[in-house]
Amino acid sequence: MTGSKKITGRTIKHAATATLLAALLFTCEKIPDHCGNGYSPLNPAAEFCGADGAKYAKCGGKEYRPEDQKCDYENGILLTQCPGGKDFHNPVTHFCEDGEMHRRCGGAAYNTSAQVCLGSEVRTPCDGGRTVPAGQPCDGYILSTTAAPAEGGTVEPATQSYTPGALVGVTAKAADGYTFTGWSGASTATSPTISVTMDGDKSLVAIFSPVVTDTTSYCLTITVIPNNSSGTVTRNPDKQCYDPGTPVTVTAEAAQNYRFAGWGGASNSSDLAIVVTMDGPRALIANFALITYILTIDRNITAGGTVSASSQSGITPGTPFSISAFAASGYAFVNWTVASGQAAFGDPNDASTTVTLGSNATIRANFQQLYALTMSCSPTEGGTTTPANSQSGITADTPVNISAAVANGYTFVNWTIASGTAMFGNANSASTTVTLGSNATIRANFQYVIVSGSFTDSRDNRSYRTVQIGQQRWMAENLNYNASGSVCHSNQESNCNTYGRLYDWTTVMNGASSSTSSPSGVRGVCPVGWHVPSDAEWTALTNAVGGSSTAGTKLKSKSGWYSNGNGTDDHGFSALPGGIGYSYVGGFDDAGFIGLWWSATEDIASYAWHRRMGYNYDFVGRSNYHTAILFSLRCVEDSAAPQ
Repeated sequence: MTGSKKITGRTIKHAATATLLAALLFTCEKIPDHCGNGYSPLNPAAEFCGADGAKYAKCGGKEYRPEDQKCDYENGILLTQCPGGKDFHNPVTHFCEDGEMHRRCGGAAYNTSAQVCLGSEVRTPCDGGRTVPAGQPCDGYILSTTAAPAEGGTVEPATQSYTPGALVGVTAKAADGYTFTGWSGASTATSPTISVTMDGDKSLVAIFSPVVTDTTSYCLTITVIPNNSSGTVTRNPDKQCYDPGTPVTVTAEAAQNYRFAGWGGASNSSDLAIVVTMDGPRALIANFALITYILTIDRNITAGGTVSASSQSGITPGTPFSISAFAASGYAFVNWTVASGQAAFGDPNDASTTVTLGSNATIRANFQQLYALTMSCSPTEGGTTTPANSQSGITADTPVNISAAVANGYTFVNWTIASGTAMFGNANSASTTVTLGSNATIRANFQYVIVSGSFTDSRDNRSYRTVQIGQQRWMAENLNYNASGSVCHSNQESNCNTYGRLYDWTTVMNGASSSTSSPSGVRGVCPVGWHVPSDAEWTALTNAVGGSSTAGTKLKSKSGWYSNGNGTDDHGFSALPGGIGYSYVGGFDDAGFIGLWWSATEDIASYAWHRRMGYNYDFVGRSNYHTAILFSLRCVEDSAAPQ
């Protein structure tokens, strides 16, 4: 048994050693000596491995999350990133709201869109530039109550809001070892219980003094209002208690962004330095007030947009105040400018930025009206413009590039203003700029270049004027060839000389079949090298001059129509009103009033398509008519190439 115990004892000892070694090995394995793939040695005392497998230096001896934190190694401060991948900040001094970084107010975060930081106090803005402590309603007045010194007693009720006009009873209660000596602020009464009418925001300070038990010395108690960070007070001699009759010089010095507002208690002086004679215990209050400025925001154009607030009071120096401008429809924000006072913007060209005041100041949100540019062409078929139709959102001082491209057979003339206010860089250049002073319509003016010529019909040696329109070369006169079946209107030769001859459709076709092709391929009664236009060729003509709705005015001769008609003959086609003849009765009608011209295209049996123009109509009409009726004829050259 003894051996067994010894063996057992030795076995237990060896087992404990093995367990200890295993624990040490296990502990070492839990401390990594490499990051990632194991090729980067790690110093666990100063470094750690991030989730991405990379090695990082600890921040102030601590690990952190590299994905949304970083270290200010110089100061050993860990910075946290705001959501959205924006600013890194020190959570002790700053906080995040809506992804943006803001400085804490007295160590507290707050709602920057609904609250402001005044000094170290979070307050809620109210109408008229007034502010109230956070959590207090804007529709009442604030009564602020303070005990001086704080250990000297209490004041009831505590600071809170009251309905305007309310009569509030206030009571000061001295603590043990103190006695109430009077009020400072909204009242200078000496009674511990007073009534205050709330006709505005008010402040009351209850002054307490230590109870005198030793008449061989008197103590001077000094309280700083609103808090010790608002200013300092020094005394000379620098003691708490003094021999009776000792004169003590007391000096107040305001902290940054504060001003000295006067003494209370043992003195009502407004001087920075006063002398207090210690002929009894004295309680002195040094009142400091936060320096605040009034910010007024206006707009250069009232209709141009809105701003976040028209005015705001209680803004402390050096504290950035958030401002925003919102452009109205048809306007654009330009920038912020200082109208009066001293102010500096975070970014004057950003509609949402900050302003830091150096005095009471008026700043201005500048808007600029946006204009719409509408383009047009005259005539519409004369060419195209860039931009093609219209462009909106143009500022008054921004030149807009414009250009005009001519259609076949046209030349550019100039730019003109159809409506509104505008100024061209060069009105006579097809490529130029336009600067708007209002919504405006500008016009690119084109002129048709009439390519005219002539040819002689070898059959009778009669000469005809010709004109190129688009891809077609037309006779610029009605055909006057004396073919069998053709007549002069009213059988008068003078009408043939003026209007050409009238033909029924059978005579026009001269034995050819109807054609819908372009060109028709039907010579018919036309001279050699020329053909009768198909219905499609007539359509091509009216399209080339801007469409059938206005083609009548543009194709008609300026004279020769009843009452001088309304023709402008823009293209040299010189259409004349040859009227109509009725072969089956031998009658005639409408010479001088209407012009009608056959096509080579039949509609239904005994009816063929024709074109017509009236003396007082803008359009070119299209309809079918009986082939026995007598109309005028225009021929088209067989070659479609421009001459």
